[in-house]
Amino acid sequence: ESRNMTGARRCSNCGAELPASAPGGHCPQCLLQFGFAASEPPGLPSLSINRWSNSLGQVFVPVPGTEVLFCIWDTRAQDYRAYAQANNGVDGSWENPGFSQGDDHPVVNVSWHNAKAFCAWLTQKDRSEGNTSASQSYRLPQETEWNQAVGNTKFP
Repeated sequence: ESRNMTGARRCSNCGAELPASAPGGHCPQCLLQFGFAASEPPGLPSLSINRWSNSLGQVFVPVPGTEVLFCIWDTRAQDYRAYAQANNGVDGSWENPGFSQGDDHPVVNVSWHNAKAFCAWLTQKDRSEGNTSASQSYRLPQETEWNQAVGNTKFP
């Protein structure tokens, strides 16, 4: 938590103004982004979050104001590795990004087309394993869904 020149409390992650009644130093959006629920970590407000995990261990939560779930973190290198190992011909530039990268770090150097292919593969994988129904699928978010999840902000 920080304060601006007028003394208003600010989220220590995104800088959003915090309501006077908000405990802790993070706004509700950042708490959702971090995936906190109930009393995780101690001292933060209780949030009613319905979490769901897929076959890769990715954790999804509902986005308020939409009918979609978002993963609480970016697709990790370990998630994309499972896709690359299961499919021939996947562009390998994600494996050597030019800096140290752990399995739980966000995968980088993935094109929009490859991201869509990853979603299609994961949809098929989870359907065939009985983790999702025929009406459920993984996909990239639409602009309106993304804006609802992260806040419709304007950049200078």
